[in-house]
Amino acid sequence: MNICPHSHPGDAASAEAPGCVRKAVRRAAERRTVLLIDGCPQVHAIVEGQLRDLNLDVYQVNSGSEALLQLGDWLPDLVLVDCQLPDFAAMEMLQKLHAQAHPRPISIIFLTSPDDDSVPGVALEEGAVEFLRKPLRAMELRARVRAVLNARALLCGLEYQARHDSLTGLLNRDGLLPRIEECLSRVNAGLKSHFALLVLDFDHFKQLNDAYGHDAGDDLLRQAAARVCATTRIRDLIHNDASELPIARLGGDEFAVLLEDLHDPTDAEEVAKRLIQELSREYSIDELRVASSISIGIVHGSHSHTNAGGLLRDGDAAMYEAKAAGRGCHVVFDSALRRRIERKANTERELRLAVESQQLTLAYQPIINLESGRFVGLESLLRWQHPKLGAVSPADFIPVAVNSGLIGPIGDWVLKKACIEFKQLQQQMGENAPDFIAVNVSRRQLTDTGLPAKISAVLAASGIDPKCLHLEITESELVTNLAAAKGTMREIKRLGVALSVDDFGTGYSSLASLYDFPIDVFKLDRSFIAADLTSERGRALMAVTHAVLQLARNIGVRVIAEGVETFPQLAVLQSLRCDMAQGYLLGRPMPLGQILAWSRTAVARMAT
Repeated sequence: MNICPHSHPGDAASAEAPGCVRKAVRRAAERRTVLLIDGCPQVHAIVEGQLRDLNLDVYQVNSGSEALLQLGDWLPDLVLVDCQLPDFAAMEMLQKLHAQAHPRPISIIFLTSPDDDSVPGVALEEGAVEFLRKPLRAMELRARVRAVLNARALLCGLEYQARHDSLTGLLNRDGLLPRIEECLSRVNAGLKSHFALLVLDFDHFKQLNDAYGHDAGDDLLRQAAARVCATTRIRDLIHNDASELPIARLGGDEFAVLLEDLHDPTDAEEVAKRLIQELSREYSIDELRVASSISIGIVHGSHSHTNAGGLLRDGDAAMYEAKAAGRGCHVVFDSALRRRIERKANTERELRLAVESQQLTLAYQPIINLESGRFVGLESLLRWQHPKLGAVSPADFIPVAVNSGLIGPIGDWVLKKACIEFKQLQQQMGENAPDFIAVNVSRRQLTDTGLPAKISAVLAASGIDPKCLHLEITESELVTNLAAAKGTMREIKRLGVALSVDDFGTGYSSLASLYDFPIDVFKLDRSFIAADLTSERGRALMAVTHAVLQLARNIGVRVIAEGVETFPQLAVLQSLRCDMAQGYLLGRPMPLGQILAWSRTAVARMAT
């Protein structure tokens, strides 16, 4: 797949770059440009004659002023400049040439008189690459020019590789950042130049790599890069011409498009919509037809951004917000999103302090056997009591713990703490103690190959029987990590520990697929009983619940219903012969110290 490069016509590239990149480089290498600045007609004739067969375009001017006027149009690869020009001193001319050619540097050879020993040393220190003494000798001139141009081609090739992606030929992150900085400098200078950055990411790209291999993934990325280029080059899409836009592959399946000189800020959203439409069409990979949606984050350049890295960070944040919003859409970074990000960052910082200063505690919610009314289990629930903010909702800090990686050490602490406190409760309650303690396991823990060893160590340290420990795994996380989960779960089962699927019915799995796992308990999601039981939807959900219970019994799995809050819900679950239940009606989450007092009245309440 040929991807058009975003390089200067004079740049050189790696031989492994896509086809049309290599062609452009060859064209640049085949015909290079030399500018001669010298007031002597005889020197003009000598240089032109001696360089004629080197396949060069040679431009000649008589003065420095004339050269500076034409420099931008000619874009020379090499400048031969006389050190005794009529209008500029040698060092002044050197400085002006470098300044005029910025940011694309040029190579400069000084032409000096036979007896001038002062200029060459200073010139080399100031940025000239070579010097030649007059009168010019053919072999020396040709050799020096060829050597300088070859060295320049090699340097340009290295610079190209450093700033371009080898797979697609697009800019890479290092190549894009200077372009963003240029846009920001125009904004900060007060120029009326609006621009926006689009950050694109494929949804579920990892699944393609896992299913078909990295070669198929690379093929998709090359095709996607071509579509991004083609889509953003459509005439009049946002500009009045068809000039190329800075497009980059930032890494993996993440791309970026820099939209410069927008007529209207909303143009960026129109481009995003077009990209979502084009990149979501099917791709042909060998004999496969695959499709994947994309999520796009849009961030507009403004005075609030001090550097390109900050702009990319905000574009990334908007892109992840698009993924969280359902994928296959775009989200514009705004002040509200910035506040949410800052709030998450503050929460993460505070959470790290909470772990260190032991602000985290556990609460326990009772689980009741619906046939006997007996108190049979507890679910451990993480709580955070902030010294200033008070109780922080798990809905606010658990996602932060997951995204920051804190969920790993926090999960290990919860497992150890819950087992130790459950052993204490068993000692206090004796034969009336519940049968098991349920502890939630995160995706990070589930994919940790050391988890079975950690569980074994906790069981030994706490002294509880392995059968008293139930590990709860959210159905959606189990389905996401099927391959990694199977081996880990079987090792855990060998320890004698029970396994539960939490929030069952929300992860789009099936009993047939879960039958392959060593599952002991399904925890039926609260949504199954939350509806009005007298409504049509409520009756339909109860029919589904009945079917789930029957199928669970057929494969030997017990069911716990979550979120029981009313007596009608409890009565329906008992009539359907659901095994166990938990919820505010039966018992709210409470500290360990309150469990004993609650248990004294629980059996009497259930009996009535």
